[in-house]
Amino acid sequence: QPLLERRELGTTAILVMTGDRGLAGAFNASVLRRALDEAKLERAAGHQVVWYAAGRKGAGSLRFRGAELRQVWTGFTDRPVYQDAEQIANTLVENYTDQVFDRLVMVFNHFDSPLVQTVNALEVLPIPLPERLTEMTPRDRAMMGELLFEPEAEEILTPLLTTALETEIFRALLESTASEHGARMTAMRNASDNAKDLSKRLTLEY
Repeated sequence: QPLLERRELGTTAILVMTGDRGLAGAFNASVLRRALDEAKLERAAGHQVVWYAAGRKGAGSLRFRGAELRQVWTGFTDRPVYQDAEQIANTLVENYTDQVFDRLVMVFNHFDSPLVQTVNALEVLPIPLPERLTEMTPRDRAMMGELLFEPEAEEILTPLLTTALETEIFRALLESTASEHGARMTAMRNASDNAKDLSKRLTLEY
């Protein structure tokens, strides 16, 4: 199954998830910084890097730095729906199957609270196997016996794995959107507080 295949690493793809708008404090900059750090590590290991971006801010910043983006998705970061994740996943699956890249890392803000967002870098292709399967010995596999699938395992696995990828991307989009709203709320509150403090100080000086 191509989506489970562990290939020799030559090219790593990085999917950067930012917002379409600014005025959200360090929300966009922190994701971009982490993505550039990931790219630096990959190049140091001798791997090429290809870029994908969801969100205008990330795409614009990467282009400004001379990065060539293979695909950009915009216009939905404020309110993503599952179809947006499907669209992204379809392109990524097609590119991975065509061996455009050998590994995909998704960089996005994880929502901890309205005040705290943590940048995550998550490998989503090839699709990670559960630990219990990767740790199985040949004897354990033999003891499982032969499994019969109806229809064929390939027919079952392909849509299931694609759906798993879509779900992972959709979760990241929702996390990113919640983080963006939280970061913008905090940034606007800080700006309002600073404006009030400045107004009081200038009034006293006057």
